[in-house]
Amino acid sequence: VVLSVTRLPQSTTDTPMAITVLDRAMIEASGFIEIPDLLRLVPGFQVGLSWRDHHTAVTYHGQSDGLSRRMQVLIDGRVAVGSLFGLVDWDRLGITIEDIDRIEVIRGPAGVAYGSNAFTGAINIVTREISLNPGWRFTAASGSRDTSLVTAQYAETGDRFDYRGSVSYYHTDGFKGVNDQSIARSARFQGRYQMDASTHLDFQLARSQGPWGRGAAGTLLDPVGHKNAEEQNGNFRFTHVSTPGNEWYVQFGFSTSEEADDFFIAQLSAI
Repeated sequence: VVLSVTRLPQSTTDTPMAITVLDRAMIEASGFIEIPDLLRLVPGFQVGLSWRDHHTAVTYHGQSDGLSRRMQVLIDGRVAVGSLFGLVDWDRLGITIEDIDRIEVIRGPAGVAYGSNAFTGAINIVTREISLNPGWRFTAASGSRDTSLVTAQYAETGDRFDYRGSVSYYHTDGFKGVNDQSIARSARFQGRYQMDASTHLDFQLARSQGPWGRGAAGTLLDPVGHKNAEEQNGNFRFTHVSTPGNEWYVQFGFSTSEEADDFFIAQLSAI
């Protein structure tokens, strides 16, 4: 059962357009530790590095550039695409693969419920319920190019209030001589408050920061060698169940981002 196509519960066979669901079993079986790599499993999707800033770019049938101006990306319904340049900073979303329950991918331009930015498709990342992993949970992974990911989280369920707090650290040196290294330090707090038997409030707050290399930049003609980025976001959803099988909700979110450039300075004789 998916929610992203028409924003109503439907089975994947009843939806009016093409959709791919990456469930938890597939996510764990993939062995990936970076979220964009999971989208390589979606038919027609390409994942690579932008030629300009060397951040990750995700496209459908190649119909995009380094920015995400035609591909909508959401986390639990909150838009994760930056409003200024249309950039999705995949390393600094505030979540890791361990936080994901499933990814619903709408393939094609029929996802009109999400506006013009979803012309080539829409990606909705659905996070895991707090009650599924109570107590402490630690994970660590490492790989080539000095890539590592460490996460720690604690979740607790109560009579009316459930919450989970998590922190993570991601690092990769990237490819040799390419200047595409990246570091991301993230923290996230998620909660659900049950006001009464038919009404509850869900919320998430996240912050992530760290630098990334800008590829071939860092020369006299293009002196910005690294960018230090900071992302903060929040999401609040008020849900009321009016009758069994029927509910309505009000949701709003916010996001802020800051970037600071580290410049490469050299003498003209050294170039």
